[in-house]
Amino acid sequence: FGWKSCFLFLTVYTVFLGLICLFLPETAQCLDKEALCFKTIRKRYGQQFSNRPLMLHAALFGLGSSIIYLFATSAPYIGINEMHLSPSLYGLLNMIPLFGFGLGQLFSSSIADTVIPRRAMIWGVGIMAIGALAMLLTFSLHFLIPLTLFVPQAIITIGISLLGTNASSQGLALSGDKAHATGAVQFTNMSFAAIGTYIASSWLPHTPISLPSLYLVVICLAAICWSKLY
Repeated sequence: FGWKSCFLFLTVYTVFLGLICLFLPETAQCLDKEALCFKTIRKRYGQQFSNRPLMLHAALFGLGSSIIYLFATSAPYIGINEMHLSPSLYGLLNMIPLFGFGLGQLFSSSIADTVIPRRAMIWGVGIMAIGALAMLLTFSLHFLIPLTLFVPQAIITIGISLLGTNASSQGLALSGDKAHATGAVQFTNMSFAAIGTYIASSWLPHTPISLPSLYLVVICLAAICWSKLY
């Protein structure tokens, strides 16, 4: 169908979601007439962005997301240009990291009642570090095969699931204004993702070893954010 079909699908899908929203019942008990006033918006978001614990949790969430975008930007070059995978085979192997997300979510839900979020987050950071070090080691030894790219990434995504799930939920729990806190967290999250994509596309050298090296920088930043919280 070509690349234009992606934008066509997203347009139709967005219109479809908008039409469904028209039939949803109103849940607000009373409407705040000043909610859309610029001064009110600025004040409420300003309160959220000045909430240091909330922003540190949002940064942890965003750092995990930035790794996903770094992989999405750099991995096709490594897989197709360096490992000589066909685009169709690369797309098929790219399912491996998705299994990591699934395992991470299952693991996160299974320990939710026994492990406090603080510990689960640092576990996530540690698992991410293990995956990044495994990728760095194998790439340093010139083992450029699909398994050395996708299996370590699957390990990393397990850690991202642990980190992101607990960081976002724990951060929102610290704010009484959940609506604006959610907006602030998502803005921070996507800002980190955008910065990661920009760095990968504009500044990151086109060498396999640069990807896990940048991963380790991001993971160190996540560890620093976690230490500032606890």
